[in-house]
Amino acid sequence: EWKQAQREWEKVWRDQTQKMFWKSLDHQAVNAKQADKRQFQTKTLLGEVHTRYEETKRQRLAGQNPRNHPQMTFKFEDTSVIIDASHLVLLYAEQMHSTEFPRLTSFIREFIPLFFGLDYEWFGNQIRAKFGDTPHMDVGDDAISAFDDPINAKPRKPTTKKGDLLRGVLERGRKNRKDDGSNTPLSRASTPDNVSNVDEEMSDSANVVDDLKSDIALDTWASHPLAGNVHKDKELYLNQMYSRTRFMLYGNATIYCFIRVFVFLYERLNNIKQAEAEAHITVDRAMAPKPATELGIIDKLPTDFFTDVSEGSNFYRQILGMFEDLIKGDMDMAHIEETLRRYYLQCGWQLYSFDKLLG
Repeated sequence: EWKQAQREWEKVWRDQTQKMFWKSLDHQAVNAKQADKRQFQTKTLLGEVHTRYEETKRQRLAGQNPRNHPQMTFKFEDTSVIIDASHLVLLYAEQMHSTEFPRLTSFIREFIPLFFGLDYEWFGNQIRAKFGDTPHMDVGDDAISAFDDPINAKPRKPTTKKGDLLRGVLERGRKNRKDDGSNTPLSRASTPDNVSNVDEEMSDSANVVDDLKSDIALDTWASHPLAGNVHKDKELYLNQMYSRTRFMLYGNATIYCFIRVFVFLYERLNNIKQAEAEAHITVDRAMAPKPATELGIIDKLPTDFFTDVSEGSNFYRQILGMFEDLIKGDMDMAHIEETLRRYYLQCGWQLYSFDKLLG
């Protein structure tokens, strides 16, 4: 009995020793989690860009004349990773915030293609393929209210000074006609002065209407000939569409924080995808025949973490599947951390706080 108990405890001790060994190779994991927890806060995100702006302003005041460049620069070269990040965000919203899911779906399907310059229909088809043919993905098209969709909303008529003037002229003319009809009836041969006054007031109101129409029309402050615009022996068409490489987006703190968190998610998923070759080398080395495997010293093999370890397998897609199971509640974060720690030691630590990143 003592020998049997010793063998059972040796298995437990071996598992603990293996876990401590892998954690010793990743001794900065705890610090990384704490740093990410602070980094994902709204106050930290806004303070970061504000600090960089103040630094540029201080250098300019000191006479150093810094170059006029943006405070932050990001590159998005893989559109498939953008699709994967958007899918994870929508899946998290579906599972954790079901009431806000239709509204967030509309925002993602409108904002992400516009921000990254993607085709709207192609992006929608990719997201729909990720979720499958489920009816809840079509809710976002009808969930946009008039407040969220200013294009389809009916414009409100602004109250202008000329509008008040027109109303005052018409009411004054109507009042004068009423007073004239109550005191002395208007005949064809008498009171020509009253008729002339009414005509003058109506002409004033017509002038006000013309002014309103001129304000509604597009004001043209300069004119340029449409033909004869030749530059370097080439005819230039002023109304021709041209490709733009630089766009401006004016947003509030909510839009900025959403973009920054989305950038975090994209960059960390992209690092996992770029490390696909190194992961294959690590898995092949772990799957190679070893005496330790025959003796039972090795606690776990890659088959305990990945469903497919063949040469043509895609570990990045399997990692995405693990994150999807985590969001659905079918997998523990500790299992994903151990997988990333064993086979993505150089870049996997960035996704230890995946749940906090989406939250």
